[in-house]
Amino acid sequence: PMSQWVFEHEFGAHLRDTILHSPLVRDGLLDGAAVRSDVDAHFSRQRDHGSLLWTFFNLTLWHRRWIEKQSI
Repeated sequence: PMSQWVFEHEFGAHLRDTILHSPLVRDGLLDGAAVRSDVDAHFSRQRDHGSLLWTFFNLTLWHRRWIEKQSI
């Protein structure tokens, strides 16, 4: 359901922004070009990367909470 949900709800924009502006991407811990390609392919409905994006999203939140010590 994640794949469909990101298209139908404003959560999709939040997920996209969170992933693309993540320090994991910014600092090169994740390949920014590859992540952007996966995000773009998913949101243009070329490929279903719902599970992958959900993983990136949760990894970003985990990183904020446990590595950066920010509240989420």
